[in-house]
Amino acid sequence: GSLRNLVLLIKWSDHNDRILPTREEYEILMNNNGPYSSQLAPTGSVRDVFLQNSYGQLNVSSTVTDWIPMDNTEDYYANGDKGMTTKIQDAIRYALNYVDNNGDIDFDYFDEDQDGYIDSITFIHSGYPAEAGGSDVYGRFYEDRIWSHKWSLYNGPFRSENGRGTRVSAYQISSGLWGVSGSEIGRIGVISHEMAHFLGLPDLYDYDSSSAGAGNYCAMANSWGADGEQTSLPYMSAWAKLVMGWVTPVEATPGLNIIEAAAIQDPSHPQVYIIKDGFPRGEFLLIENRQPIGFDRLLPQGGLAIWHIDYGRNGQFSMNNIFQSQSDEGHPFQEDWPENGNHYAVALLQADGYYDLEMGFNLGDYEDLFHADDVDKLIPCKDRNDCQYPNTDSYQGGNILQTNVHITDISVSGNIMSF
Repeated sequence: GSLRNLVLLIKWSDHNDRILPTREEYEILMNNNGPYSSQLAPTGSVRDVFLQNSYGQLNVSSTVTDWIPMDNTEDYYANGDKGMTTKIQDAIRYALNYVDNNGDIDFDYFDEDQDGYIDSITFIHSGYPAEAGGSDVYGRFYEDRIWSHKWSLYNGPFRSENGRGTRVSAYQISSGLWGVSGSEIGRIGVISHEMAHFLGLPDLYDYDSSSAGAGNYCAMANSWGADGEQTSLPYMSAWAKLVMGWVTPVEATPGLNIIEAAAIQDPSHPQVYIIKDGFPRGEFLLIENRQPIGFDRLLPQGGLAIWHIDYGRNGQFSMNNIFQSQSDEGHPFQEDWPENGNHYAVALLQADGYYDLEMGFNLGDYEDLFHADDVDKLIPCKDRNDCQYPNTDSYQGGNILQTNVHITDISVSGNIMSF
C-alpha cells in the first residue's frame, strides 16, 4: 500500500540568519529512489527504509513544504525540558494553522483511508537535535533544544478549516540538521524510527538504559546504527515485520528448512519461520536470516537471528506491554533466573550465551547469530541443575517448561541458509 506523509519544515524565529537545507534537499532525503550523494541520503531515503523493510508493500510518499517562519524561539518551545512539555504542541498547532490559512496544503489528500485524520505527518525543525547531547555551536544546551519524538496533541486534534475538515492528532518531530554544528542535513535514522511509531511500532530499546533491548538487530532499538551515523539503521526485527503484516511466518517443520536473508527482496523463500509447538499461548520463537547487506551492512557477522517472543501470562498482545517489558531484562547472572520472570518480550537469543544485550555490554557483536562456524544449534535445557543458555525452554511468567524444540544442523552463514 501507500502512505502519504506531510512534511512541514518549521524555522524557529531566532534562526532566520541560519543557513538551512532547502525543501528540494529534504524531498531527496524523504523520497529518493536509492542512494543520492555522500552527504544527502548516502544509503537511500526514508522511503527506501520502508520499501525494503516491507518487501515493497509500503511506499511512503512525502510532500515537503517550504520553511514555515515560526512565532517564537527554539528555547521558548524547548521550555528547558527538550520540548517535552505542551509548549511544543503550541508550535505544532501554529505551523498547522499557518499552512491551513495560507491554503498551501490540502489536508484531505493525506487522509487516504478517509477516517477523518491525516495518515502521517512529520515536522522537521531548524534546530540541532537535543538527542545529540551537550551544547550546540551557538552554546545552546541540549535541554534548550528539541528531542525528536512522536506524540499526540494534548487537548484535542487540530482540524482543517478547508475541505472535509481533516484532523491532525498524532505527529512526529525531528531535527532537520545533523550533529551540533554546521548546516548538514539530518539523516534517515531517527526520522524513520519516529515514522515507524506512527505506524504503531513500539520502542524496543530499554527505556531506563540499563540494557540494550534488541540492540543493532532492530531499527526500533537503535535507529542510529552501529556506527552512530544514522545512515545505516538496521532492518526491523522479524517481530516488527510480523506485527506490521510485512511477513507471514511459516511454521518450521522437522527436516530441512531453507531461509533467505532478510535483506533480499525476493518473496520466493520465507523470510521468517515461527515455532509455536510446546509453547503456551502468546509465546513462540521467530527465526530470520540476517546478513551484512543493505541497511544491515554494519552487522559484524551474518547468521540466523532467533527471537524468543513472549506476550505475557495471559498471552495478550499489547504494544505498551511490549515496550514496558524491554526494561525487564533477564539473564543467567540474576538471582533465581529465569524463574524470576524477568525477560524481554522481544528477546534476541544470543548464540554465545553471554547475554551482552541484557547486560548492557554492547548493542551486538559477531557471536550473536547462529551459524555452522560458531554455534550451530539451539536445544532444550539438558539439566535443570546445570542448564545451558540460551535454550528453547518456555519461560512465560517464570514458569519453566521444556518444549522439546531442537533447532539443529544450522548451515554456514550466507544469503541462503538452512536448519
